[in-house]
Amino acid sequence: METTSLTVLFHEKLARYQNLIEALEYERQYLLSGRSEELWQVSSRKQQIVSEIEALRGRILQELTEAGTSHDLTVPTFQSLRVLSLLPLAQRKPLLKIQEAINRKKEEIQERTRENVSHVEAYLTTLDDLIRIFTRHVDDSVLYDRHCTTGSTRARPLLHREA
Repeated sequence: METTSLTVLFHEKLARYQNLIEALEYERQYLLSGRSEELWQVSSRKQQIVSEIEALRGRILQELTEAGTSHDLTVPTFQSLRVLSLLPLAQRKPLLKIQEAINRKKEEIQERTRENVSHVEAYLTTLDDLIRIFTRHVDDSVLYDRHCTTGSTRARPLLHREA
């Protein structure tokens, strides 16, 4: 098995993870600006990148099989470290650095995904609060009464004149 072909595949995999990070950045921008049409496009792009990563995993496994390396891995059970452990040390060493870079990209992807989920949850909470206000399903004690106060005797008026 040629290390160069595996090196190329691992580099391609690293590039796809970088593409995924870029897609998540666009997703964040579109979430914050409320551009739903672009969100659908980014979602499709993310699915495409994931499919490309899975295809690269398949090609890596195919390289192993064609080289006569026995393994029980499939695309769904793919683990880079298991793949690397099957290689002789001389072939493994250059790929380890690429795999470390991939692992850092994966961590960044997880962090950006958490941030984007947080933005969505905050947005949905705001929408939920607005719906409750409009349908009057909130605790009346937090709404302002006709005297522009919250009903508390210590509360200062929100407005000093009638509007």
